[in-house]
Amino acid sequence: AGEAATDRRVATAHIRGAAQALAAIINSSQDAVIAKNVDGIITTWNDGATLVYGRSAAEMVGRSFEVMIPPDALTEERERHARIATGVAESGYHCMRLRGDGRSIEVIMSMSPIYDDAGVINGAASISRAASDSERDNARFAAVLEAAPYAVVCVDGQGAIILVNAQATKMFGYARHALLGADVEVLLPEGSRSRHVGLRSEFLLEPTTRPLGAGPSLSGRRRDGSAFPIDVSLAPVGSGAQAMVIAVVRDLTEERLLEQEAAEKETRLRELAEDVDVVVILLQQV
Repeated sequence: AGEAATDRRVATAHIRGAAQALAAIINSSQDAVIAKNVDGIITTWNDGATLVYGRSAAEMVGRSFEVMIPPDALTEERERHARIATGVAESGYHCMRLRGDGRSIEVIMSMSPIYDDAGVINGAASISRAASDSERDNARFAAVLEAAPYAVVCVDGQGAIILVNAQATKMFGYARHALLGADVEVLLPEGSRSRHVGLRSEFLLEPTTRPLGAGPSLSGRRRDGSAFPIDVSLAPVGSGAQAMVIAVVRDLTEERLLEQEAAEKETRLRELAEDVDVVVILLQQV
């Protein structure tokens, strides 16, 4: 019995020591570490959170996290917390927060659910930090790409896809993760892929911007194997090992159908005109 009690005391001491070490690490972190219960009430607020948000632990612990959220982002943030409550973790996303002085600050945040000893979610923990100027610029660039009306595909110097927007995934029928890292030729019909590899290499030797409508007639290939006409604009960025090409792709399917319909209508009108001329000639002979 004495040995068992000793073992329990040793285990308790280890657990207490680990908890103290973890608390020290969290409190000394320059990142904001915040924990909330299932009702969104803040339970943990480290010194990093005070540094990032300009609010003290005494001010924030016991208050709703919503006091940090700009009014126009509140609905989105409530939806995110609802997802976290189902066990979904989100990482590396940009969002806006309100500092204690009322100023808005853009932060990069990761959030995950907190589980109790029974495995039940009883809150959420987040780690966040202020976004740097370059990170803010990158986030805005990504937002512009997502809002673009055409498909955008960025390719590195080896022809690997490094970025696609939502229109590209919709146009070609691939999930984003299936395209990232793949050769750009996957978006072309099989018969033209080998030739395109050569054209791509030639383009990188003398890269020039090519606007929409200035290139040759091309075809794209959807995930289901179907081909469709496309127009591609190319813009080289960087050089050497850092070189990449931004391709803006426009689906010409509807435009080609309209052209075909117009051509067929013109043919019918011409045939009708010829028939009318025949009738007029016949009437003149009567």
